[in-house]
Amino acid sequence: MIKKALIAVLVGVFVSPLMAEPLVRLSSEESNTRLFMEFSLDFQFSTPPVDEVKNLPESIRNVSPHGDDRWYAKPGPIMQDSADAPWLTEIRFLKLGLETDLNNSVIWKNYVDLSFNYGYYFRPGADIHKRNYTNSPDTETRGYGAALTFWSPGYEQLITGFRSELHFKSGEYNTLFLGIGYRQYDLGVITGYDRYDSLDYKDFIEIGKIKETSFYFGGREEESDKRFFTEGRIGINFNGYDEKNKYRETNVDMEDVSFFAALNFGWRF
Repeated sequence: MIKKALIAVLVGVFVSPLMAEPLVRLSSEESNTRLFMEFSLDFQFSTPPVDEVKNLPESIRNVSPHGDDRWYAKPGPIMQDSADAPWLTEIRFLKLGLETDLNNSVIWKNYVDLSFNYGYYFRPGADIHKRNYTNSPDTETRGYGAALTFWSPGYEQLITGFRSELHFKSGEYNTLFLGIGYRQYDLGVITGYDRYDSLDYKDFIEIGKIKETSFYFGGREEESDKRFFTEGRIGINFNGYDEKNKYRETNVDMEDVSFFAALNFGWRF
């Protein structure tokens, strides 16, 4: 209840005064609206929106042996039913939307962005010493010729979001901006195998959906041709969660608030 009230206050404080003028101008002939698209290498690091996944059902933990190991591995569920969730590490690589000149120094941008969660591959959970896997029930022994099985909390690979920003020119090629964003993405469980000291992924099983509302500020510097740019931002996320009916018995410890920082280099078209 407190979180919802705080979000409502922030939206009211941020959106009401800042968006009133844009809406008026859009209804007049003073606005100059155009389509824009940007490609970038936008590296964003967020503190975990989820603290821990607990009481994972045996149906997910019972990872079948690798197909090449069926003569060596003894099937059985992974006994540990809880694990810490990873940080959300992603690259935002595409922005597509509309921008409006409100005056000579203020631009209003509304756009959809697309991010790739590369942590899905390079950080599936805790470090190798804390992964949850077993070759045979109640053991942590690899055995001869058989891969270890594992499960780990993880997030959706491709994440789409919507953002609205006000950019204030602080120089010929520099701007400061305030933004608000919203997106939803899957929380799931990654299963697979530890074979030859590397990970072999099997499935991503969705157990629920994270709903994220973000507030942030940052700065942007453009080259003289205004096509290449560098941008940085920091902000706060307010996180909600919708569980999937099939996995209601699974307990997800959410972090109501998480923080993020980002740095990107991009090209404008």
